[in-house]
Amino acid sequence: MSSISGGGSVARWMRGESRSGTQTSAQPDHQSPWWQTLWLTGVDYFSSLGYAPSLAFLAAGYVAPLATVLLVLVTFFAAVPVYSFVAKHSHQGEGSIKMIERLTTGWGRLGWLGKSVVLALLGFAMTDFVITITLSAADATLHIVENPYWPERWQVSKVVLTAGLILVLGAIFLKGFREAIGIAMILAIPYMLMNYFIIATGIVAIRKRPELVDAWWAKIDNFDAAHLREMLNAIDPIHALDPVNWIQGSGTLYLVSVCLLVFPKLALGMSGFETGVSVMPLVRAKTPLARIAGTRKLLVVAALMMSVGLMGSSIVTTLLIEPAAFGNGGGAHGRALSYLAHQLSGHAFGTVYDVTTVAILWFAGSSAMAGLLNIIPRYLPRFGMSPAWLEYRRPLVLVITGVCLVVNWSFDADVEAQGGAYATGVLVLMASGAFAVMLAEWDSVRLRWSFGVILAVFVYVLVVNVIERPDGIRIAGIFIATIVIASLWSRWYRVSELRVQDFKFDDDASKKLWNELIELPQVVVIPLRTCDLESRRTAVARNLLHLEVENKTTPVFLHITLTEDTSNFASPIHVKLRKNEGDIVIEVREAVAVANAIAYVAIELQADEVVIGLLDSGTPVVNALMYLLFGTGEVGYAVRSIFMKIRDERLAGEIHARKAFDKKRDVRENELLKAMVDASPEQRVEMSAKLFRDEEAAFQGVITQTNPLPRLILVG
Repeated sequence: MSSISGGGSVARWMRGESRSGTQTSAQPDHQSPWWQTLWLTGVDYFSSLGYAPSLAFLAAGYVAPLATVLLVLVTFFAAVPVYSFVAKHSHQGEGSIKMIERLTTGWGRLGWLGKSVVLALLGFAMTDFVITITLSAADATLHIVENPYWPERWQVSKVVLTAGLILVLGAIFLKGFREAIGIAMILAIPYMLMNYFIIATGIVAIRKRPELVDAWWAKIDNFDAAHLREMLNAIDPIHALDPVNWIQGSGTLYLVSVCLLVFPKLALGMSGFETGVSVMPLVRAKTPLARIAGTRKLLVVAALMMSVGLMGSSIVTTLLIEPAAFGNGGGAHGRALSYLAHQLSGHAFGTVYDVTTVAILWFAGSSAMAGLLNIIPRYLPRFGMSPAWLEYRRPLVLVITGVCLVVNWSFDADVEAQGGAYATGVLVLMASGAFAVMLAEWDSVRLRWSFGVILAVFVYVLVVNVIERPDGIRIAGIFIATIVIASLWSRWYRVSELRVQDFKFDDDASKKLWNELIELPQVVVIPLRTCDLESRRTAVARNLLHLEVENKTTPVFLHITLTEDTSNFASPIHVKLRKNEGDIVIEVREAVAVANAIAYVAIELQADEVVIGLLDSGTPVVNALMYLLFGTGEVGYAVRSIFMKIRDERLAGEIHARKAFDKKRDVRENELLKAMVDASPEQRVEMSAKLFRDEEAAFQGVITQTNPLPRLILVG
């Protein structure tokens, strides 16, 4: 058993339980109008304004405003339609990954292809959320250390300061996180108002200097890829695989080509749509249709607000900031709007903006942390692909925080270096959303083709991004490999659990016969591959053991039918009992594994014995894989493994209960000895007798009241 399942104070704290054993929750327990919930999405979506303008200039130079126009077009004609339909098909906030899981059920051999697709998407989702935490914290660090009021004697490593922000985030989630919408509004509304103010101030400054527009337009009108490449290399030497290196020529056609090729670098400006769907349960609505409508309004308004911010910030930063300032070590590196705020409105306003930006970037990390805490327990435990402790918030927070610290260290807290990995995660989730909607709307030819085209656009952007900056696919590959390896190990470790969520009788007659069997002595369960009369009469187990001698035993023949998707870890089973030619037959349907269903039925039936013929052949490895993947294999040995695990768990529970009893008994006896000092002999006798009576009553509660496990007989 996992150490977290104990009853000590540390184990209770890790499970997030009070002393009474009730589990605490970190989730908001109320709903809000869509226009308030919008700001919870905004802390992830809008916060990228803190670094998006500088990353856009490093990618496209003076072409950044035109490339941003393309980003806005893709936002409204691709991202918004996709996630509007995702909201339609997952009004509980499950998102595109859940849609794909549902729509690909049964793909491949018994559902394993669909599970593999989901695991891969989880790896990319983890890339998106983890990089959101580390990149946001790294950019918050830039806003701190580049502020003119930051004391020079406090200069510390950016990696260390970023790690500190990540640790603070983890510590808050260890304690619990409530009222997220209220905090989001407090942070996001002033932040967006200040962004718009900086943009408006920048536009006023540009109007006073029309020569800036003329100079910029001259570069656009006489576009030369060589000139752009030379400028970008002067700021920060571009990588050999950078798209700008692919363009050789001048003119409008080459200008459009540059916009199309650098656009993937700007894709992180579309982050937040998956979050917009995940917060759907928090949108106050009387009906699911009203919630879908509210969420669609949320998505459109958020996209409008962000598009204004992206376009405006790209224009003012491109025209007003010297190119050299965008380079590594420059004042605008990773903080272009902050740089303008200090230049145009003074250090006091700039500092207020920096503080607000640091706060919202940090809170964007909290949004990503909440996303991870939501998405991981939603899938892996249900697939049987995680240890039991993963279902608790605090251990998962510790794991996520540790992963973020490693990623922060590996990227040296560099904002620009993490941009590619972030864009990869965002684009994969958007492509998965388009794919999910295309499958969901497959019956409509128009929608199928429309979302197919959108999917192709996202795939193109993803491929270009991966070719140029493969860091994202590498990190996602590490996450996917980790998930797959850990999932397979966990699935193997947990495969001996009963794996039955519930059981239902097909009819009242089955329930009545079941209850009668429980009251009978010497019930013997005999599983068979087929339960026809001939198979029952010739069953080796029945004939060899003479189970009906003197009518002292009641043989019950059991037949298991597996569910179509045996990749599921657990499922409810349907049970039908009948009498046929003097035999009692139990038929079980929808089981995920034969052995586990046999063990479950035998235990629930309180059977005395289970007699299994060793029917399967093959090597132990083949049988183990058949059992792990398809629920078959050598059934007899698998049932024995299940019984042994249950026995060990019961024994461990009894030992733990006995230790707790002994500890409490020692405390009571010590207290009694202290009380006996001033007591009379008669009182001491009475006090001792009462103590023994209380201890005897308490000990009765420690003794296990469970029924004994059936005796397993394997017949070769």
